[in-house]
Amino acid sequence: MNIAICDDSRFNTVPLEEQLKELAAESEIEISVDVCKSYSHLQAAMKEKKYDLLLLQISLRGVNGIDFARGLRQQHNDINIIFLSDNGDSALSSFSAIPVGYILTPPVKRRLRIPFRYVAERLRGRNLLVFSEPNGARVTVDADDILYLEVIGSELSVCTKTNIVKTFGTSLSETYEKLSHERFYRCHRSFVVNLDHVVRSAKYYFLMENGEKVTVAKNRYAEAKAILEDFVGK
Repeated sequence: MNIAICDDSRFNTVPLEEQLKELAAESEIEISVDVCKSYSHLQAAMKEKKYDLLLLQISLRGVNGIDFARGLRQQHNDINIIFLSDNGDSALSSFSAIPVGYILTPPVKRRLRIPFRYVAERLRGRNLLVFSEPNGARVTVDADDILYLEVIGSELSVCTKTNIVKTFGTSLSETYEKLSHERFYRCHRSFVVNLDHVVRSAKYYFLMENGEKVTVAKNRYAEAKAILEDFVGK
């Protein structure tokens, strides 16, 4: 679980990090926690990384966290948000941003436990894949976010909605077997495509929603066209 805390007070962020690690151990889930001291800092971080859970200070440097969260919902509708506040004045209005929790600060672990477990259980229901990048870093990718996979030599590229993850040591066939064959289709020996993100088929490629073209093998063109038509018709 990738988590970001947006708060400029160490009196909140330090205990929150510790409490999140303890709750992660209880739920047997790995977490990564980043601390952002402003909403502009958080926006920059979100361009580089997908977060599963955000802990947002309601009022931070003149920015209303509820308004910020409402804006996030337009682009990241599946994100989980917990609001932080030193009072309960904004609790009712915060519901418009569909948070999973509203926690009074200073933080106490028992207040965080229920929303954290809720998010953890939501993540368990997703198909999460872990890849190792050339520098040794581990990257978790939600299968729903994958547009397509491409292999060139020994390098596997995982193209998602937000970035491209390049990994070595993992074969395309091995990764394909971890994916739902109802949604993912191997249209070429070098490509696997997520049919959820296909706009249309053409000769000999799939047009993706991000404008890219994924090659379809000539001997699979008729099959690929039929599979897409059947998938769209379901």
